[in-house]
Amino acid sequence: MRKVFPLRGLIFFWSIYIIAVASAYAQIEVMTFNIRYANSSDGENHWDYRKSEIASLILEKRPEVVGIQEGLFHQVKYLDSALSVYRYVGVGREDGALKGEFVPIFYDTTRFRLLATKTFWLSTTPHEPSIGWDAALPRITTYAALVSIQNSDTLHVFNCHYDHMGSLARQESSKLIINLIDTLGLQQKPIVVMGDFNCAPHEAPIQLLEPHLRDASAISQYNSGLSAGTFNGFAVGDINPKIIDYVFVQHIQVSSFSIITEKRQNGSYLSDHFPILVSLFLDR
Repeated sequence: MRKVFPLRGLIFFWSIYIIAVASAYAQIEVMTFNIRYANSSDGENHWDYRKSEIASLILEKRPEVVGIQEGLFHQVKYLDSALSVYRYVGVGREDGALKGEFVPIFYDTTRFRLLATKTFWLSTTPHEPSIGWDAALPRITTYAALVSIQNSDTLHVFNCHYDHMGSLARQESSKLIINLIDTLGLQQKPIVVMGDFNCAPHEAPIQLLEPHLRDASAISQYNSGLSAGTFNGFAVGDINPKIIDYVFVQHIQVSSFSIITEKRQNGSYLSDHFPILVSLFLDR
């Protein structure tokens, strides 16, 4: 006689299976976004006119981790107040406190708790405020170790902003990032390295990273931004944005990669950079 499984039992089995799979491979979404510092000469693109729509975009997409570049203290504090379920880590690059641009990491407190954080200067003296090599300005990377509340997995995040002038500084910054991964003992850990690298994919700083890290856009199962650029310069219309923003990963599977080109209500862009949104799963 053929056995017939009760419907309720079958539903219960699949429910347990789905929960187990979701627990083992919890999806995490990360965003990198150069929000453009509050420049008084930006006219209608000034921060005061854009800030509420930037906050609304982040709340709409609801990434668990957001790496911001170019945020001055008052910009970071505005986002901190507007993004109520998030907290941030990071310091100003000029004094290691509040002065100068931040490269903060915001994280969703309903999904993660902070295990450790540190800011490193992209220079030969990474533990103190400094300018590296031929850079025009102090540059930093913010590091955070974030522990999943759901399954206790730890995600290690580096949010970076390389110099816009110094070609040597950009190359040495990539070497420093790899060295930090080694020094912190993260070679076999899930890592996200993201930010504004101020260089194209074929240039040396990116080529130095790629033997150690994987470009999320290249390994994503679904990619809606493969040929798109990330720097728009606030120019709306027939433009060819440059690719200078990236998300790199290690020991992570990437399910989707997208460059968000949504506009403000007035038809302008949210920033002079497009944000990148990546969905990923940690290797287990």
